[in-house]
Amino acid sequence: MKKIISYLLLGVLALLLVGCKKDDPVYTLTLSGADTVEVGAEITLTATSTKPQAVFVWSSSDDAVATVKDGLVKGVSKGTAVIKVTVADVGEKTLTVTVTEKVVFTLALSGEETVKVGETITLTATSTKPQAVFVWSSSNDAVATVKDGLVKGVSKGTAVIKVTVADVGEKSMTVTVTEEVVIITPKEYTPAELKDLLEGVLDDYSKGLAGYVKIEAVNGPNVLTSELMFNFNNDPGIESMMYTLNGTEVAHVYVKDGIAYMLRNQAKTKAEMTATEEATIINNYGFDKFVQSVAAFYSEVEFYDALTFVSRVDDVLTYNLDLAGYLGDVFVTEGKDSITLKVYLGAEDIVLKVETLIVKGTQNNYTILEFKGLGPQTIPYPVDLDAYE
Repeated sequence: MKKIISYLLLGVLALLLVGCKKDDPVYTLTLSGADTVEVGAEITLTATSTKPQAVFVWSSSDDAVATVKDGLVKGVSKGTAVIKVTVADVGEKTLTVTVTEKVVFTLALSGEETVKVGETITLTATSTKPQAVFVWSSSNDAVATVKDGLVKGVSKGTAVIKVTVADVGEKSMTVTVTEEVVIITPKEYTPAELKDLLEGVLDDYSKGLAGYVKIEAVNGPNVLTSELMFNFNNDPGIESMMYTLNGTEVAHVYVKDGIAYMLRNQAKTKAEMTATEEATIINNYGFDKFVQSVAAFYSEVEFYDALTFVSRVDDVLTYNLDLAGYLGDVFVTEGKDSITLKVYLGAEDIVLKVETLIVKGTQNNYTILEFKGLGPQTIPYPVDLDAYE
């Protein structure tokens, strides 16, 4: 009987123990992340589970559209794919991912390609990418710098200006920096400064051993031209020379190989170049004598006192003479309407030509003295020197 009772107690205890056993735990699984991705791009899906040390198993319903590995989804081609994550003894979650065609953004760069030192130009960059951030750079900041598309020339040379937009690409342009253009305002010579200028050129030619000058004078219908071309030595002596006069009178003097060839009153003569003959030619036809009449006012103080500067256009200086205020002796002002002086300048303001214009009623009379150059001259001798006696 006691054994029966013992067995009954054991059975009741077993039932009590079974009745008191706790339920199995319930674990959760979640899946989150973006549901669209471009072809070639990647997105990350996040799976979480309350199961300790949960192992996530990932899969795609269509690897041709999207692949997945450890939650990293990569778009392969346009379409949709179901991304699934599974945890043993917990369950699975899915997310439908749509793969779209990749958007190709463009980048363009435009603007001028040259800039002067110290100046700026603006380059313009445009992109179809929304809210694009443009990053600018120069290949040589010592030549050109750039900030937000504003390019500044620093020194002469070339520099490659580049603009970059993330996930789009880059564009570049070669910019040439040229030297700064320095604009020099031509000097406007006062009458006193002009006096120094004209006396200076006379002095240069007077002391020069070789040179070429030409005179042209027009007095109503009468036109006279005269030229002097000379090569002297330090004796002083004449190595070669040409003096010509053409107008109402025709005359010339040539010196070649120690012989003087002269034409006057249609008579052609020649003479050996003795010291006396040489001195006579220099005194009568040398530079100082040649320009004596047309350049007499170059050193006349009264002329410059009555002279007024008018303008400088390019390399031509223009002056007017105050006829009432002129007290000099070179010009006869009575009955004249105007006397104008024009001075033509060359490089570094070297005097090339001086023109004096005298207006009286309808008649214009002018004299031009051209300084055609210093240095050895090639004399154009007549072909008939043998005919001179």
